[in-house]
Amino acid sequence: MPKPISTPLEKQFRLDKFDPDGDSFVTIRQARQWQHEKREDLFAETSRVWREGDLGEVEMKQRVSFSEVMRTEVYLTMVDSNLVIQEVVRDGNGNIAAESTKPAFQFSKGSDGRQFMSMTTAEFAYAWGMLEPELCREIHQKVFEVNPMWKRGEA
Repeated sequence: MPKPISTPLEKQFRLDKFDPDGDSFVTIRQARQWQHEKREDLFAETSRVWREGDLGEVEMKQRVSFSEVMRTEVYLTMVDSNLVIQEVVRDGNGNIAAESTKPAFQFSKGSDGRQFMSMTTAEFAYAWGMLEPELCREIHQKVFEVNPMWKRGEA
């Protein structure tokens, strides 16, 4: 009998730093080959410039920021969260006229019953950008707990 391919590990984490007394959480899934390839795409684009007369001198350029890597790693592995964004509407005098909350991130269930991120990368980037930097770092640390190879730079 062939060795079966295991189901990716999923782990729910409370966000203790952001919400020490509450129930805020994220669920992170172990990355598989597709997620590794998408992450590696961040580092794949380079340009090489051969300067004539410089006898083969090469200039390499690569544009990727740590924040972009962090956002991408979370996008590729977060499969659930109960975080909400508070929306406040103010009147002409600056007073609060209305308040509401909406889920920060959208998820759906696949045909296999497993949940997945159902936002485009642009939608996710917008929602991610609404979070406090400290919360983003806390979520990102949870990604490393399930995908330690990314923390070590192996993938």
